[in-house]
Amino acid sequence: YEVVEPKRQLLLAANVKLDDANTMLIQVREHVAELEQKLAELSEQFEAATAEKNEAVAQAEKTQTRANMADRLVNGLADEKVRWTKAVESFGVQEAQFVGDVLLASAFVSYVGAFNLAIRNALVNDKWIPDMAERKIPMTAGMQPLTMLVDDAGIAHWATQGLPSDSMSIQNGAIVCNCKRWPILIDPQLQGITWIKSKHVQEVIAERPAELDADEEWLAPPPVVQEMI
Repeated sequence: YEVVEPKRQLLLAANVKLDDANTMLIQVREHVAELEQKLAELSEQFEAATAEKNEAVAQAEKTQTRANMADRLVNGLADEKVRWTKAVESFGVQEAQFVGDVLLASAFVSYVGAFNLAIRNALVNDKWIPDMAERKIPMTAGMQPLTMLVDDAGIAHWATQGLPSDSMSIQNGAIVCNCKRWPILIDPQLQGITWIKSKHVQEVIAERPAELDADEEWLAPPPVVQEMI
């Protein structure tokens, strides 16, 4: 008895400690489970907040981009407003001067074709312009007939069609392109007729004959350049 009883007491105490330890273990495990659940909820909230933040950042960047584009558009329109205002003012001045400009260009097309370059320049600069100024006909300062009749792009296009680039040829081209009827060309070097033929041509592309079957092979001939005069 003296040997067994103390051991029984120790066993009972150990069992009590074990029960207490198991109880604490259960409580700890429950607490850990609660913490893990809270961690999962917080992680989910964090992911949702992160996604919302990224969406807000993307929306802010998109809004900033639109704002920048709007600023550029407003600034561009402001510049355009200044340009349009100046253009309207310029058009108003040009409208008042169109009478003289068109009169000079019309006279050039109608009357100078038969003369050489020196006589043409004398008529325009020494006769017509001073006479119009004396009669107080409104016209653009420094006005020359070619300014009304053709632009630089047109002259360059004529050059690709074979028209010589000298002043006389350009004036003749302007007369030909702006007169109501075809003028008589004094063209001993055949430069004018070469340019006119090149200017008035069209490319004729052969069409598939209607009598051929749909599955019948047909080789189209190369396009043909046809003169329109």
